[in-house]
Amino acid sequence: MLLAACDTTHQAPTDQELTTDSSIAPSSQPTISSTPTERTKKLSPITQSSDLTVTASPLQWDLAQPFTYPIEAYLSGDLSVDQAPLYIQTLLEKNSNTIAFDLKIPDSATLYGSEAGTTLPYVGYLLLPQPDLVQSAFSQATLYPPNIAQLDLSVTLSSTAIQKYPLIIYSHGLGSDPLEPSFFENLLTIATHGYAVLALFHGDNRFATPPTYYQSWPQFYVRGAAISAAIDFLNNHDSYRYLIDFNKIGGLGNSLGGSTMLSMAGAEVIRNIEGYTTAIHHDDRIKAIALINPYLGESLFGYGGVGAKSLAIPLLTMTGEQDELTSQYAYQSLLKQVKGPRYLINLLECGHD
Repeated sequence: MLLAACDTTHQAPTDQELTTDSSIAPSSQPTISSTPTERTKKLSPITQSSDLTVTASPLQWDLAQPFTYPIEAYLSGDLSVDQAPLYIQTLLEKNSNTIAFDLKIPDSATLYGSEAGTTLPYVGYLLLPQPDLVQSAFSQATLYPPNIAQLDLSVTLSSTAIQKYPLIIYSHGLGSDPLEPSFFENLLTIATHGYAVLALFHGDNRFATPPTYYQSWPQFYVRGAAISAAIDFLNNHDSYRYLIDFNKIGGLGNSLGGSTMLSMAGAEVIRNIEGYTTAIHHDDRIKAIALINPYLGESLFGYGGVGAKSLAIPLLTMTGEQDELTSQYAYQSLLKQVKGPRYLINLLECGHD
């Protein structure tokens, strides 16, 4: 679907061919019907089979709560008029199956500024292909504002695991959220192909500390730790641990979410001005990553992408030819540093968005 708006060219970086990798492929591929299933007015229909339904972990809104600010402010973590951070968890009904946890931010003022050592709540959702359920949980749901009463991803989980699904983890762009309609549509489509899909609300705007030449940038640096904590949450939760194959985890990131997946795969952030280098957060449970216009501005991973030289897992990068935030040279230079299988898809006449 993302390719529909642009013509495409496919470029393999020199001196290494793309190889087929099955490290996160489903053990069995569901049959996808050619008949669309109507879900919402906000989201266009997707195709899914009669025996495969996408369901989701509970994300139920407490409609008795007063909404002082627009819903988008809570989804992205904006600051209130008195500078208190807003976040989605204050609007949710309590449910033991909701993906919600607290994260202790590492005590490093150099990296995390004034947020170092503090604790922040995190919320996410999990999309699951459930062959034993007949009706989609999304059949009558509007999944995005302005109709807040219908913003509900609640579902009754299956009592028995049909199989364990490979897990795809999605990290959204800076200041965005994982309910943004076009990307949510793609996540649903991925789930219909036999993958569990995890997405966190990073709540980037909760952080008061501004970036300082990529030395102190908590909005970025804390993301990897939050994603790892979410994997731990699923692995320790009785409702989810038997549904997911934790040996088959892939990462999908858009813009700063792509940068996040690069750092989780082992790329080092390099502050060239002072020679500052750090591996922010590496999680070797992630076996392959796919990036959509990853942000590489200001040589985030070093000039020529040298911070990516230790990457050895399969890497797919999809970029816009006219990306105004990162040049094609930066993309190609970084990919040349990668030791593992890598591939670049260049979308003609497309920008960063």
